[in-house]
Amino acid sequence: MKFTGDKIQVLESREHGLILNMEPIPGNEWDGERLVPMVEEVIHHHGIVLKQVIGENLIIKPKPERVH
Repeated sequence: MKFTGDKIQVLESREHGLILNMEPIPGNEWDGERLVPMVEEVIHHHGIVLKQVIGENLIIKPKPERVH
């Protein structure tokens, strides 16, 4: 079955429950395709240092040298 609708990717602060970034994407697009650009946008726009990124079947802990 092919799904051609839309879905929304959401980056949320686990500590505060605030939505930091969100973007509608095509329903048949792989969820991780836009993850890195969305995370980078949060880092540059909000000046936040991320402890980790968690998604469905995904946990990423940034290397210390890559934290901005």
